[in-house]
Amino acid sequence: MTTSRLLPALLAAMLGVSASPALAQQAATPPAASWLKMSDAERRAADELAQAYMRFLKAAKIPLHRTQYLTTELAKTGFKPFGPSSAWQPGAKYYLVNRDRALMAVVVGKKPLKAGVRLIGAHLDSPRLDLRLKPLKTVEGFGMLKTQPYGGIKRYQWSNLPLALVGQVARKDGKLVDVSIGMQPNDPVFILPDLAPHVDKEFRGRSVEDVFKGEELSTIAASVPDGSGDLKKAVMGELNKRYGLDEEDFISSELALVPAQEPREVGLDRMLIGSYGQDDGLCSFVGINALQQLKGTPEYTSIVYLVDHEEVGNINTTGVRSRFFVSALERFANRELGREASSEYISTLLENSEAISADVSQAINPNFPGTEDPHNTARLGQGFTVKTMKPGFDATPAFRGRLRRMLADQRISWQTYAYKVDGGGGATIGAQLQELNMDVVDVGAPLLAMHGTFELSSKADLHALNRFFDAYFSAP
Repeated sequence: MTTSRLLPALLAAMLGVSASPALAQQAATPPAASWLKMSDAERRAADELAQAYMRFLKAAKIPLHRTQYLTTELAKTGFKPFGPSSAWQPGAKYYLVNRDRALMAVVVGKKPLKAGVRLIGAHLDSPRLDLRLKPLKTVEGFGMLKTQPYGGIKRYQWSNLPLALVGQVARKDGKLVDVSIGMQPNDPVFILPDLAPHVDKEFRGRSVEDVFKGEELSTIAASVPDGSGDLKKAVMGELNKRYGLDEEDFISSELALVPAQEPREVGLDRMLIGSYGQDDGLCSFVGINALQQLKGTPEYTSIVYLVDHEEVGNINTTGVRSRFFVSALERFANRELGREASSEYISTLLENSEAISADVSQAINPNFPGTEDPHNTARLGQGFTVKTMKPGFDATPAFRGRLRRMLADQRISWQTYAYKVDGGGGATIGAQLQELNMDVVDVGAPLLAMHGTFELSSKADLHALNRFFDAYFSAP
């Protein structure tokens, strides 16, 4: 904005008079999309990354399946399970799996561990509907599955939507069985039916949170009884035929209903990715991808740590509060030193380490722009986000400054994000990483419709985040 056009706007603001619509529009116009600044080669690379990411989102929607998928991908690029005979030497590539639902991947660096590690942490879980401990019931000629929300969801978004049943069951014979119904094109799906607008008059006064109350979150699983006229037996008969399950096996199960639709490119320009589970499948996938693509041996040992249960408070043995991470570092240090590492060695390791807490952030919504601070929000297609979680934890200025110089040197598209002062807020795994005395910066990629059943991200932001992760691991 030129000085001659700026003065009228400033005077109007001082006098309490609204500036002209033209000036207001100009002030709100975001910068050009980062895609327009990319070379043809970069655009091809971004699209290839997006296609690989969409394959991941299609195949793996819960931590169990995401851990399985990413472990398979790591093995394709030379990563091996870390075990008693694994040699600790620069360039070695390992992975560790915690209870099939959390994953750590490591490339050993040139410097000793006491110099610190370079960590990227993200979470594998996404909001969903979990089956209740005893989920089966029959109502008005339907066999139903009772559910409860996992993570923060808007319950009404899950109605009239094809749902897939996925997870794992420990049968009474001790065998673990992976369950997946609804993920394949010819599979049946499950559905949470809503009321028709013709008959819902008495329900329209409900708040958004109560459109579906807890006891109304039941999905249709069957509508034809078995030969004895029993609908519950009809449901269990199909599950027994597929997986050898009986009704009591639900007690030792971890089953969830997730959206069954596939990821899709959104918009006529195909620049956006639409899918369930991008919070935080996005940062998890990109973190592993960047570590796989790392060229040569890094100076510092590089780690990607993916955890479960972030959406419900970072709890449980597979959440970031678990001792798994520190125990793994102790095992690495023992192998490096050839003896048991002292507590002082581990403390020095952690104190010298730097961590990226990677999690998606909101993007300004074109239908509801007032929910964001326009000066501190993020926009789809403008690059990955460097976030502040104030009030709360934040990294030292020195660490943030080093990252800024790196981004400038590599010409990586980035933007900042912070919640409105009197607005909402969220959490990541960053606070728990800081409790270990590591310097932590929160980054991510902006999403529209976060925690919805079909979230939106930008191919350009995915590419920028991948470039940043690569630069972070490669930096001296």
